[in-house]
Amino acid sequence: MASNYAIRTLDPPQRPYFSTTVVPVVDTGLHDAEGVRLVLVNGKAWDHPVAQAQYAIALINSYNMTSDARYLARAKAQADRFIERATSSRGAIYFP
Repeated sequence: MASNYAIRTLDPPQRPYFSTTVVPVVDTGLHDAEGVRLVLVNGKAWDHPVAQAQYAIALINSYNMTSDARYLARAKAQADRFIERATSSRGAIYFP
């Protein structure tokens, strides 16, 4: 079946979550001992997959601008937490 759609590459400024802001290499936000971003709810720190994913993207953008491997190490810590916390059910992955 033919399609009128084609794959095209977006220039960086057109990509979702593109940023030219370098985040501090030392996380000034709430995080745990592994450097994973946390959120505070009613006085208690929690994992928050969306906050962690957004932070990981900011870290990767920062690495792309600086080539500082510390950004990749911190982004990997976010990804490791996703893998650790993921729950599979009915063919999908959920994050508690």
